[in-house]
This record gives sequence, C-alpha cells and structure tokens, in this order.
Amino acid sequence: PAAENLKAAKVSLRAIEACLKKDGLTIARHEVPDIIAEYPVKFLMDNVEVYAGLKAGERYFRKAGATKEADRCKEVAEKMGRELKKYWRKDEKHFAWAIQGEAWVDRTYDTGLD
Repeated sequence: PAAENLKAAKVSLRAIEACLKKDGLTIARHEVPDIIAEYPVKFLMDNVEVYAGLKAGERYFRKAGATKEADRCKEVAEKMGRELKKYWRKDEKHFAWAIQGEAWVDRTYDTGLD
C-alpha cells in the first residue's frame, strides 16, 4: 500500500501542476447557460484547498523520501501563498471569493439577484 500511496500522491501533484496558471493560482472553468459558454475564474476556496494539499504533500513526500516531489510542493505552495494575497480587499476589509481576469468577484449569488 505504501508504494501505491506514493504513486497516487505523485499523480495528484502532476494534476495540480496541470491546473496552475503562470501566476501560480489554479483556474476553474464554469459554464453559464444563456450568458456565455464558459468563463475562467480563480476561486479563493479552490486555491486555498490546493495550497493546503501542497503543504500536506510536502510533508508526506519528505517522510516518504521523495525529495524532488517535496521540493516541488514547497516551491509551488510558496508561490501560491504569495499570490493568495491578491484576494484581500483592503478597502472593504474582506477577501474576494474569486478573481476573474483582472477583476475581483466579491458579490455572492444571492446579493447578485437584488
């Protein structure tokens, strides 16, 4: 099982890397019927989950002796950690829940219906 777990963890790291954009954040594509076919968005929650996974992955890989993968997790998490600061809305004193292009998205679905 340990070898299978290590193999699965390596596959997971590659999957994370495949989702990363140049700025170090992950992107999701969502279809919005009747508006536009699809739009890319960087959700705070998704990126925080990936960040936490990378930190856990670093610890796991180090314990497993997979130094290369541990170092990669650390590198990606450090860059992502710096980029997560983009979500902070200083004037509003809260985090935006998403970034779309260069714009913050900080209105929830229910407030958007007003």
